[in-house]
Formats: sequence, C-alpha cells, structure tokens
Amino acid sequence: NFLTVLENFLLWSIYWFAPFFGVFMAELTLSRGRYDGHELHRVGGRYWFDRGFRWGGVAALLAGMVFSALTSNTAYLKGPLSTHVLDGGDLSAVGGFVVGFAVYWLLCVLPDRRPADRPRVAAPPQRVRPET
Repeated sequence: NFLTVLENFLLWSIYWFAPFFGVFMAELTLSRGRYDGHELHRVGGRYWFDRGFRWGGVAALLAGMVFSALTSNTAYLKGPLSTHVLDGGDLSAVGGFVVGFAVYWLLCVLPDRRPADRPRVAAPPQRVRPET
C-alpha cells in the first residue's frame, strides 16, 4: 500500500529532519543569515573547517538523531524514554530539534564567539593608581 510506505518514510525522516533543522537554525542564528558565496565553494576557505566537515555539527546531528529515536512512539519503534519516562509521549520532533540546536550551540558557537574576519582585539590598558 503506497500510503503506508509514505507514512513510514515520513515517520523515519523525522529522525533526520528535526536535528538537521536544529543545527541549521543554530548556524543561521550564529551567522545572522550572512554567508560569503564564493567562500562556500572554495577548498580550504573560511567554511572548510576540517577536510570539509564541521565535526561539532556532525556530532550535534547524531546526538539529535539518537534523542529523536529514544523519545519516539510510533507503531514500529517505541523508544525507551517515550515508553518509561514520558508514559507513551512522542517528543521525537521537538526533542530532536532542541537537542540538535543545543549541542551545536555548545560545540560550535560557544568556543568560537569571535567572527573569523575580525581580528582579536587586546584588552584596553588598565589605569595604574600611583602609590601614596
């Protein structure tokens, strides 16, 4: 039955889509939606990171996917958190988004709060009071 196959595909896709959009929204918030198009396609450019991967983003995506599976409550998969903690509740979509966003923010945004194109500025000099 086509509708059953489609429904199963959509249910399985939430495990990837929700964390992906969490990571995407965290990066969009960080960059304020501004990217250099030429740098996106340049090998070794500003967005190249480690051989073309931002491993914090991959880790955030995987963490969100695992959380989505743990909190899922569908006909084919009942996650342990959903079954035992949430009493049958399904937080796979919302939870995957939040976990993906939060883990990406912790791994990628907080360590690098300074934009790459702005040099680090030294702290202003402190006034020294003369001893009396």
